[in-house]
Amino acid sequence: IVKLYGNERNYHLQAACEAIAKARGVTPNQVSLAFLLQQPFPCFAIVGANSPERVIDSCGAASFTLSAAEMAQLSAG
Repeated sequence: IVKLYGNERNYHLQAACEAIAKARGVTPNQVSLAFLLQQPFPCFAIVGANSPERVIDSCGAASFTLSAAEMAQLSAG
């Protein structure tokens, strides 16, 4: 799996996600889910949460909207 996903593009996206999360005061999980929710096509995030806290965290993605610049950062590769 590391060969498939451990690449420069994904490391860049992870760093962008973490930077946006820190700037917005949210979690990287919330940023990634918000990104999916804001796609112009039907997209459904399937969340696998193993605790109530993770469910609550994931639900937080619906409480904010990423800016066009943030969406572009996360779309870049």
